[in-house]
Amino acid sequence: MNHWWRAYNEAVNDPKLQLLSDALFRAWFNVMCIASANGGELPALKDVAFTLRIPPAKAAQVLAQLNVAGLLDKTETSFVPHNWNGRQYKTDAVDPTAASRSKRYRDKKRDASRSQGVTPDVTEKRPETDTEQIAVAVDARERRPLIGPEALALAEQLLTLSGHSPAFWPPAWCGAPMRVQTWLSQGWQPEIIISSVKSVMAKRQGKQVASVQFFENAIAEEHARQAAPLPQVEIREAQTKTVQSHGKPKSAVIQAIDDLNQRIADFDDRGGSDELRGPAGEASPRLLSHG
Repeated sequence: MNHWWRAYNEAVNDPKLQLLSDALFRAWFNVMCIASANGGELPALKDVAFTLRIPPAKAAQVLAQLNVAGLLDKTETSFVPHNWNGRQYKTDAVDPTAASRSKRYRDKKRDASRSQGVTPDVTEKRPETDTEQIAVAVDARERRPLIGPEALALAEQLLTLSGHSPAFWPPAWCGAPMRVQTWLSQGWQPEIIISSVKSVMAKRQGKQVASVQFFENAIAEEHARQAAPLPQVEIREAQTKTVQSHGKPKSAVIQAIDDLNQRIADFDDRGGSDELRGPAGEASPRLLSHG
C-alpha cells in the first residue's frame, strides 16, 4: 500500500534543512519516505541502508548527521523524524471513524438549519479535527530552530578535539550540539570552551572522550577563574634614614665613616701616644710594646 507524507512550504526558510549539503538533503527526503512507509519510525539499519542503496556504515553516518541537525529523534530502538506525530497527523484516509463523524456533524447542522428555515450549505467544509488544531500550534513553535549554526560547528570541533572523526558521530555524541547550544545560551564563550577542552585532552594524552558532558566541569571552572576579580597591588615608597652633620643631611653609612675618621684624627693629634682615650672619668689604658 502506498503512503504519503506532508511537506510544508516553510521548509524553504528552515535553517535545519537549508544548511544541509545537497547529498544530505536528498538523504533526508528519502528517510522521510522510509519513515512514512513504516508508521513514522525507521526500520533496522540494514533495511534503511538497502532502501538508500548505500552500505550500512554510510547509512549510520547519514542518520547520525540528521540527528545532530535536529531532523531525527533517537528512540530506544531506532530513529523517528522530528515532530512526526505533530506534522503527520491522522486524516480520513487512515482514520476509519473520521468519515462517519463528519457525516453526523453535517447531518446535525442541516437539521438545525431546516428547523430555523435556513437553506443549508451543502458545500460546507468539515471542521478541523483536534489533531489538526494541535498541528497548527506546533507549527508555530517549530519555526525557530533549537540549534544554531554556531553550536553545530562548535560541537563538531569539540568532537574532533576529543579524538573522534566527524565522518561518524558516536551515539553518545549525538546530543552534543544541543548541549553546546545550552552552553552558548548561558553565556559561555566559545574561545574558553575550546581552550578548556584542549587542556583536558592534553592531560589525557589523546585518549578519546565518551561524551561532551565530560568537559563541563573544566569549562565551568575556567569561566569562573576568568570572571574572578583581579588582585589589588599596593606600591609603597622605600624609607631612607638620614642624620644631620655640619648642617648637611647625610646617610647613616657616611656618618659612621666620618665618625671613624674623626676618632683616628684625634688619636694622631696626641703624637702617636700609646695611650687610648678611655671614657670620661676613667684611667686611660696603655698599650704595651712587643719589645
